[in-house]
Amino acid sequence: LYAPSINKGAKFLTTTRRGAELIKYASNAFLATKISYINELANLCEKADINVQDISLGMGSDIRIGGRFLRAGPAYGGSCFPKDTKGLVSTGKKFNTELSIVKSVIKSNENRKILHINRIKKILGALKGKKIVFLGVTFKPNTDDMRDSVSLKMIPYFCNKGATITYYDPTGP
Repeated sequence: LYAPSINKGAKFLTTTRRGAELIKYASNAFLATKISYINELANLCEKADINVQDISLGMGSDIRIGGRFLRAGPAYGGSCFPKDTKGLVSTGKKFNTELSIVKSVIKSNENRKILHINRIKKILGALKGKKIVFLGVTFKPNTDDMRDSVSLKMIPYFCNKGATITYYDPTGP
């Protein structure tokens, strides 16, 4: 059953169902950590007048780190990272284990969403009657998935403040 995947280089390991669940949670929480980390560095880079892409490329060239998931953006979303980071923290609570790093990642991701709302408010001032266009509303490019997308927090907020919203996403809804 697994031979075609293994022949293409996929790893095969045997573990318990609970072990497999924790592997998935831990892997996605680690990737979410990389995203939150580069987003926090992007905040610093903006204040220090440094191009965060330079930092990302430099860090990503280190083979111990790698460049995947080191692109600064609004915040992570989707069906896995938000659910799995919270699931990992919940599993930690169940076994009386503090997972402060993962909790900080969740908090950092929420803060990133608020930071973007505040930046737009600062640029536009009063939002009533303003027209705001979102270029991309899915949680990441090249997907039609909006689960936990930052736009799902931002658009209702701006609508409630009286702004008119339009959006374009080539693969989205």
